[in-house]
Amino acid sequence: MFFKRTLKRFFVQTSILLGSYLNIFATEIIDIDKFSFSSTQIKGVRVVCFDTDNQRFTAVNYFVQTTPAPFKWNLLDFTFDSDCNVDLSSESKLENYTLTTKGTIKIKGKDLEEADVIDDEDASNLDRCVIKKVSDFQNNGEESKRLILTHKKIDIRTAQHIKNKLNEYSGKIKSKGALEATFYRGKEKENKAFSNLSADVSDNNKERGTLGELATTLTMIHFGYQGHFSKYGTDNGFDGIFTDNSDDPEMFITESKCRERADGVKTIMKDNLFEKKIADKLQRIFTYTHPTLSIQAKKRLVETATLVGNFINENPDKIFKFAHRIKPDGICECLVEKFDVSKYQASMLHTLSPQSPMKDKLLVLDNITTQLCLTEDEKAKLFISSLRGARAEKLELIFKALNIEDEKQEAMLAIITPKKEGRKVLNYAS
Repeated sequence: MFFKRTLKRFFVQTSILLGSYLNIFATEIIDIDKFSFSSTQIKGVRVVCFDTDNQRFTAVNYFVQTTPAPFKWNLLDFTFDSDCNVDLSSESKLENYTLTTKGTIKIKGKDLEEADVIDDEDASNLDRCVIKKVSDFQNNGEESKRLILTHKKIDIRTAQHIKNKLNEYSGKIKSKGALEATFYRGKEKENKAFSNLSADVSDNNKERGTLGELATTLTMIHFGYQGHFSKYGTDNGFDGIFTDNSDDPEMFITESKCRERADGVKTIMKDNLFEKKIADKLQRIFTYTHPTLSIQAKKRLVETATLVGNFINENPDKIFKFAHRIKPDGICECLVEKFDVSKYQASMLHTLSPQSPMKDKLLVLDNITTQLCLTEDEKAKLFISSLRGARAEKLELIFKALNIEDEKQEAMLAIITPKKEGRKVLNYAS
């Protein structure tokens, strides 16, 4: 009983310190990560609290590193340092909270062994904490690990469930005031508007972009999905590609915005997630040299693009598009739509040319014939019918492509060519 009272007090007090409202039963993720404002040379640790069920930031806090030496900050029952390493003073049940960090996690000062880090799908004892390790990536392709600490395993939600849930927040809602972020410098603290985190425009835009993508990432983690390396540089690639690791995986292609704009998620969906844009981004990933990326990062990027291409080719009905916008008051607008493979194919047809990569041509051709034909025989008939010219000319083209020897042509023509067309060997060598 004492343990439960202590735990409840811990989360209530932590929520107060984080600036969160006092609903300890809300499904919230506490994320701990480094931040750096390059222009103003301000860096430290960012601690945010994001309510995934209600799609809103409830707290955004910056703990500024004022000296070169590493620092630690105590938040009642847990401590974090300048490298985002977290030390929980007691092995506590997180109830409906989830804790994520790019650092390490200790419980009672004890380092977690590798055996303690498990996939949440393998968790069977719900009375213990579940530690899950997932991959995360920097914009230059560098891979890092994110630890997720939760009381129980994270259930994978179906894409349709996610679509229904998030589309509850698709309406254009007028902002109610502005969320304030708190900057801690030692014992001093300063509140700043969420829309103006730095006096430097570049720093402000970059940080707000990071927060927008973070909100999307935390949302997808909440639903049991993991991201792939898909964005490089400032605005290249995809904001996010997320899949689950079930036997029948589904995919989300995401676009996140965190800036004041008169339009909403419908415009983001139309401008940034329409099928031609997706096709263009995939083509650029495959064809661009990406000079700022390492060999390993290029490999990861191409692997992600290949994964998307395979979904489009084999399971287009498993792909969903997720537009996410964070408003000045910290509340999000969301819109999820199904990927439209017919629009994707139509956009590819407009961009294909004789100089297009063979893989692009094959992908479009295979997608179209798969959509229009039930059997391989129907595919062959459709292909032959689409060729111009008389039947004999079509056969000559096919024989040439297959390198059929002259002496074998007459026997084949005797079977498949009508007598009135003649049964002569098609000499294409001349």
